[in-house]
This record gives sequence, structure tokens and C-alpha cells, in this order.
Amino acid sequence: MNLIMKKSLFSAAFIGLSTPVINGSAYADNFSWLAGKDQSEAFQDPRFKPIARKVEKDIGANNYKLASRWLSGGVSGPVSSSNGVYYVSGCQQGLCSDHIVIAVADDGKISVLFNSQLAKPEVKNGIYGNPSNEVRQHLINGK
Repeated sequence: MNLIMKKSLFSAAFIGLSTPVINGSAYADNFSWLAGKDQSEAFQDPRFKPIARKVEKDIGANNYKLASRWLSGGVSGPVSSSNGVYYVSGCQQGLCSDHIVIAVADDGKISVLFNSQLAKPEVKNGIYGNPSNEVRQHLINGK
């Protein structure tokens, strides 16, 4: 498979509805760069853009602008990982009940928890991307 075809398949995994395109082992190499990075550093990395586009599609453009401020300059820490899933999160400084958690799995599946009192009407607070029970619990509880 040539490089252009691989890049197209990689991009298609994010543009679709979290459908894996390549097996999990191929994806693991693509997301390992997230491990241990600060949330804002991961968010500002150009490799995060396909993830960001999927999240924006799920929660709406206005809410994504709000959440991106939390990821780039709000309260954050290092990206965590568990069982091949990387968790990028951020919250509004002084109001961490308003927060976002993005789960990126080795298989390319992206799930999002978005919670904000300031959410625009085009989206409801909640979980997007149909995560597994394990990922859902981590999104909700942080564990």
C-alpha cells in the first residue's frame, strides 16, 4: 500500500463515524505520540487536527470553540491512557463542571464527553461516539 493510500485511509477513519479502517496494531503507532503529552500540547499538535474535526462535528462548531479554549489554555494535565485508549481533557478555569474529555482508541474510534452550562442549543451535553462500557466509565468518572 503506498503512502498516499495509507494517509487517505487514516484520514477516512476520523471523518467517518468512528469506524475503524485499519486494524488496531496499525493505529497504535499513530496515536502513541499522545502518550504523556500535556493536554494543550497534544491539542496544538498538527496531528490532532483530524481528531478535532470529528469532535467539532459531534458537538457543534460553537461548542467546539468553547471546548478548544479549555484544551488550549484551561485547566489540564498530561494525556492519560488505559488499555489502548488515550484521554485528552480540559475544563474551564474556575468552573471545572464545564469540561470535555476526548477518548482516542488504537482502532481509530473517537468518543467525546462534553458538559457545559454554556452549551449552545445545537448540542446537548452528553457522550458522543458510542464508546464501549469501559471507555464510557472512564469518560464519566476519569478512571
